Amino acid sequence: MNTTTGTVAKNIRKALNAEGYTAKNIAERLNVSYSQATRLLNGKSRFRPEYIGTISRMLGMDPERLIGVNPNKVTIKFTVKEAAERTKYHPDTIRKAVYRGEMKSVQRVKGGKYLIDEMDLTAWLAGAR
Repeated sequence: MNTTTGTVAKNIRKALNAEGYTAKNIAERLNVSYSQATRLLNGKSRFRPEYIGTISRMLGMDPERLIGVNPNKVTIKFTVKEAAERTKYHPDTIRKAVYRGEMKSVQRVKGGKYLIDEMDLTAWLAGAR
């Protein structure tokens, strides 16, 4: 296994597992066989750029984040209101996207403000238009 291929596979597998995706789901989404999906996820085959693009859209993540490029990059977090101002969408549209799971966000405390990573907002915009 190539170290780079293994690292990318590990990052992708970790992100997919966190969202509950299985190798079967990935095979269907990428239009590959189950065995090819498992080879990809185990780092025995390389992810094609289009596979990474498909998976990043599924997860609402920036592809750079998936493949581990520039992991120390400082990220900007927006509140719902700030995200709405930046995107020119109504705050309710942003909030609904968060509630539906279409856009990743975090809350530092239960019931607190939702914070949206700039990369996640950008990924959502790319899929929303």
